[in-house]
Amino acid sequence: MTVDILPRAERIIYWIAGIGSIANALYHLRLESENFQRTPFSENTLTPGWAFLGRKQDLSDVEWGRWRTLTWQLLFFNVLRIIICQSCRAFGFKEQTCKFFILLFDASILNWIMGLRCVLLLLVEAALIYAVSYSNSIWAIWIAILSMTYSLNSHSFMVKKAGYLGLYKRQSDIFYYFTTAEAFVHIGLVSFAIEKIKFKSVHKLSKKTNTSVNKQENDIVQSASQIDMPRKVVKRKRDDSGDVQNDICQRIQRPSDLSSDPSFIDLLYYILCLPKFFDGPIFTYSDFHEQEKAFYERSSPSIPFKDIFKGLFRIAFWALFIEFQCHFFYHSAIGSEAEFVRSMTLTGIIALGYYQGQLFMVKYLCMYGLSCELLRFEGIVPQSSPRCISWVFSYTDMWKYFDVGLYQFIKRYIFIPLGGSHSGFLRQAFASGLVFAFIYFWHGASTALLIWCLGNYAVGLVESLGIKIEKSRMGVYLASFLSSAMQLRIRCLVTALLYLVSCLQIFYFFFEEEIGGIMADRMLFRIPWKQFILEWLGFYVCIQNAMWIYRCHKYLGKQS
Repeated sequence: MTVDILPRAERIIYWIAGIGSIANALYHLRLESENFQRTPFSENTLTPGWAFLGRKQDLSDVEWGRWRTLTWQLLFFNVLRIIICQSCRAFGFKEQTCKFFILLFDASILNWIMGLRCVLLLLVEAALIYAVSYSNSIWAIWIAILSMTYSLNSHSFMVKKAGYLGLYKRQSDIFYYFTTAEAFVHIGLVSFAIEKIKFKSVHKLSKKTNTSVNKQENDIVQSASQIDMPRKVVKRKRDDSGDVQNDICQRIQRPSDLSSDPSFIDLLYYILCLPKFFDGPIFTYSDFHEQEKAFYERSSPSIPFKDIFKGLFRIAFWALFIEFQCHFFYHSAIGSEAEFVRSMTLTGIIALGYYQGQLFMVKYLCMYGLSCELLRFEGIVPQSSPRCISWVFSYTDMWKYFDVGLYQFIKRYIFIPLGGSHSGFLRQAFASGLVFAFIYFWHGASTALLIWCLGNYAVGLVESLGIKIEKSRMGVYLASFLSSAMQLRIRCLVTALLYLVSCLQIFYFFFEEEIGGIMADRMLFRIPWKQFILEWLGFYVCIQNAMWIYRCHKYLGKQS
């Protein structure tokens, strides 16, 4: 039976207020887009759009434009890659042979798109990390990777790299493709090297355990022969020692999920995989390798063609939606003109930040979704799509469910090794700080990113502290004086306030540093408090209340 936590009338009010707030924001963004179209700024950013709409289109979103161009460029080659992969399996080639042919194909396509020097540079980086992995030092792996990543953050180094690779301004798109892909490659190199080190340590320890257990059995046999112990007793002791051996081996093997020691071909096949090379998503090596290995070992693997084409149709729909909405909402062009942002209304600025976040999610749904659907032809289970930011009622969940691959990476290789959430709040705060330090460094180490990461870190700490207080004796005692409905109302308000703080720093992520500063300044210092409460805080309170009601009735409000 479903239990209604709040009165029906109150729930209806929240839903109307939440949907109405979003509709009002979109209406004001539409008005700002029309105003922008009549300014001189639009001459450099808006282009003629679809003829049957008779409107100009905003194509200033560099990330989306380059992904669209590259997707059409690689469409034929991705289809050809699937044919080669399935043909290798049909002819009964061994796993390593299949990998070798597909790797040659991937390297050839990357050479055609980026040039030989780019591919050779990636091969050198892969060979270096592969060699460092034989040191069995995870610290050495991190030092090497962070040194490579520094080359993506240093402007002078980037200029020299572009000159060496032969990618000048006329080939800026190719250099963008390469630097983005190189960042994903660095993530893959970390995952591969650490998993290889774990496997080797497990194998070495298992070998020592086998030796010690065999020696123990020999000692038992010798002592039995000396005192004429019955054979049944000797056999039982052998079985007991075997049980101990199995138990030890199981405990040892938990840190590593690999069934075999990966080779250099495995590494190259993993990091140069064409469907996920340029835009992700991130797969940890253990997940990618074991799924792909199981696919080649099965005699007749089933490919869910129906589900794959449904997924591709969904991606095509949202890609067309992005192209269509660019004729009516000029959010990207507006966000690149500081003078126009200064003249916008407060509601228009709120709408611009909100809509930019929504479209960011839809873009990554298309980018990650296409790669995942193509990889399903090789038996790779797709990751969850980025969760809509309007349906997330916890900022911690935002990190868990927006980019699942990145979350799994930082959790497995940074957060848990540093203590995780089971070693006390201070240890958790330290581990979370290093996680966001890595995210800041990996994304580019700019001032705007520093503000964004600090805001994320602060909100995450407040949420974690709130959860611990809520579960403590004092929290349980205070909650006993409140009804379920009142607890829900308080959570809604607190969540809305946290989102308010987080959205101020999100401006620095979606926009340039100057424009993000203008928007944050307008929010904090340039508006009366009454207007702040009614428009800015009221907007997020309405949305968070509606989303909380939905989530609680879907999960928390169900009692059997």
